[in-house]
Amino acid sequence: MACAFCLTGRQGLTRHLTRNEILEQVQTLEKRYPITNLVFMGMGEPLHNFDSVTKAIEALLKRPHRPFSRRKIMISTSGLVPQIKRLAQRTPVRLAVSLNASNDPTRSELMPVNHNGPLRNFLQRQKSMRKRSRCP
Repeated sequence: MACAFCLTGRQGLTRHLTRNEILEQVQTLEKRYPITNLVFMGMGEPLHNFDSVTKAIEALLKRPHRPFSRRKIMISTSGLVPQIKRLAQRTPVRLAVSLNASNDPTRSELMPVNHNGPLRNFLQRQKSMRKRSRCP
């Protein structure tokens, strides 16, 4: 995503992880540590790899031994607005948006993704979702 503060972005994108590779990472960690929460973040933008990430989440929610609760899975995103909309329709997990600035000009300077989906679009979407979810 080429964010100014991210060293991972300077490496460039080689490829996306597959669903199975994501699940293997969880299984490997579970052999060493008790995992209660999962956060998709770090090595790249999770919503840039939408299909593999959502398929992995679906598998983790439905696995026969110790399925994860949807409340214990979070996706951290730089704010890919169209994919956020798709995620809300497909997978009931938590979402964290990395803002890194309180206004669009500064955010665009730090995070080029803001040119495609400005902060105001995301905030408008959130506001309309809250209005729809309120009880009469």
